[in-house]
Amino acid sequence: MNMQVSNLIYVDQPIGTGFSYTSSKQDLRKSTDAASVDFYDFLLAFFRKHPRFKKNDFYITGESYAGHYIPAFSVRIHHANKNNKSTKINLKVSPKWR
Repeated sequence: MNMQVSNLIYVDQPIGTGFSYTSSKQDLRKSTDAASVDFYDFLLAFFRKHPRFKKNDFYITGESYAGHYIPAFSVRIHHANKNNKSTKINLKVSPKWR
């Protein structure tokens, strides 16, 4: 039997949205670019802590204002991968959007 498995990570991003919170206003991000840096840093930390997931395909999705964040996050990952920065994240695009 061929069984497929998926892994999901839910991230409230940027800090201060959804269920995320902070005790310092300095943690709040005022731009999409700043939020994408935080998201990328989170992913690097996640893959360092859980290296077994590094080779998995990585898709990003979101709703509502994430339509602004998802492209910025994807570009951040793509540029880091292209420039051989740190951990390569196996970013994929849905076949629907190719």
